Amino acid sequence: PSNANIQVNFVDHVTNCNSPLAGVAQGCNLEQVIEAAATLLKYGGSLKICHIPERLTDLICLMRKYKIEPKRLTLVCDRVGKEPDMVLIEGAFGGGKYLKTDILYINKGE
Repeated sequence: PSNANIQVNFVDHVTNCNSPLAGVAQGCNLEQVIEAAATLLKYGGSLKICHIPERLTDLICLMRKYKIEPKRLTLVCDRVGKEPDMVLIEGAFGGGKYLKTDILYINKGE
């Protein structure tokens, strides 16, 4: 971010949600969101994003580009046997390379 008044490296956590139901973010794209998070986060601070599965590759590549290492990835499915509807990803600014994965089923019994 180009704003000289922004205090850098002072936040422990940043969370962003961009689901299809939330509509399009006004005035910023995914890279800008991740770049801003990298500017704001303390070393070891976490970024958590909820997004659509189709953007997973972009999420991981952009997080690494801005030194936010993906740490936890959860695929969220409506029910067993269905494709994921959403991904939850958490990364650590300056973190080492280790990724834990999981699947969350919303309606297990249906």
